[in-house]
Amino acid sequence: MAVTSPCRRLFPVPMLLTLVEGRIGIVSGGLAVLQFPLFGALLSWSFWRKSYAAAAAVVSLDLVAAIACFAGVLPDFS
Repeated sequence: MAVTSPCRRLFPVPMLLTLVEGRIGIVSGGLAVLQFPLFGALLSWSFWRKSYAAAAAVVSLDLVAAIACFAGVLPDFS
């Protein structure tokens, strides 16, 4: 198991951004820091409005990104 496996699961979209940046840079690092607070705010907003479409879309995006991370799209970092 590679060292980056937890990062690939917990932060799949920022890890996929490394394909664009070529490394774990400012954009992917910043998104990784903001990911969980943004998810929490979106989930709170969705439950408050009783409209779960936005939360379902974000969870689906996160799941698809995680599958892409483990499907061999990303090289191993050293």
